[in-house]
Amino acid sequence: MIKKNPLARNLSSITLSAIRPVNIHFLHPGIREQHSSELIMADLMDAKAELSDYIRGVQQIMFQATHKVRQPIANLLGLSNLLDQQYHTQAELKKITGYITQSISILDIFTRDLILFISNLANSKKE
Repeated sequence: MIKKNPLARNLSSITLSAIRPVNIHFLHPGIREQHSSELIMADLMDAKAELSDYIRGVQQIMFQATHKVRQPIANLLGLSNLLDQQYHTQAELKKITGYITQSISILDIFTRDLILFISNLANSKKE
């Protein structure tokens, strides 16, 4: 004789309103851990991309500082030495001051560009 399962019920009496969603995380904790590790990996990849962008920005700043700042400074130092070493006519002094003004203008333009670049870099990091 086959015994009936005492827990078995007539399935036709169950309505959809009686069916509640099951918390699958409760049944399988590994799923929650997998989901969390996927989120952590995504966050790490985002952080890595952000860091790479930041490093590229710093490298650009360093390149510009070594090339666009050093040249006018070297020019100013050379002109300063030239002024100290010998007597100059009015025309020579006017020419030297023109070179000084040119170097100062280059530094001014670079400084403005650098400030804008750093501001854009900081704003892109906030977004």
